[in-house]
Amino acid sequence: MMLRLKSTQEITSVKMASEPMQTAIEALGSRLDSQPGTYALILGLRDAAELRIGCIGRIHFDSPFYLYFGSAFGPGGLRARVRQHLNPLHRAHWHIDYLRQAAQVLDVWYTTSTTRLECTWANAALAIRDTSQIRKFGSSDCRCRSHLLAVKNRPRLHIFQSRFNEIQPDSVRIRRIRVTGTPCWRDPITSDRTCWR
Repeated sequence: MMLRLKSTQEITSVKMASEPMQTAIEALGSRLDSQPGTYALILGLRDAAELRIGCIGRIHFDSPFYLYFGSAFGPGGLRARVRQHLNPLHRAHWHIDYLRQAAQVLDVWYTTSTTRLECTWANAALAIRDTSQIRKFGSSDCRCRSHLLAVKNRPRLHIFQSRFNEIQPDSVRIRRIRVTGTPCWRDPITSDRTCWR
């Protein structure tokens, strides 16, 4: 299903709950380009967690949302990299793999470009209200302080796109794919129903 919003966004939904996981990942992958580009993963964390992140060490995660920035310039481009981030984990390779053990990917923002934009995107996202950087996370191959931001409210693409346009006029169009897995869950103790927004 494809919805058009303004001229700067495309939203695609991939429903994972009603299909086998592998089929849903394939459906998502077919909507992505195999060209190189930059992407952001929007992750939701239901419960606070303390995780060991590779050589960084233990980090306490307690924000409900996280925004991770990466680039895909290897074989298969965006399609291969994002598919890898959505597949079940067998072994952690990147910093984000450790966080994925506790968090769920909710959205993917991406653009095709031969220019690496992950550092610019990470800096642009700092303008989003109530964000903080997770130091050294995902930025071991550059001079950025971090490529992961903790966010109190679910990040909105239109806000990010306008901030990015301020930093880089004539910027690229950023697209969005909504990944819906288990958007709601029931608390086993209180029986309260909570949904991602």
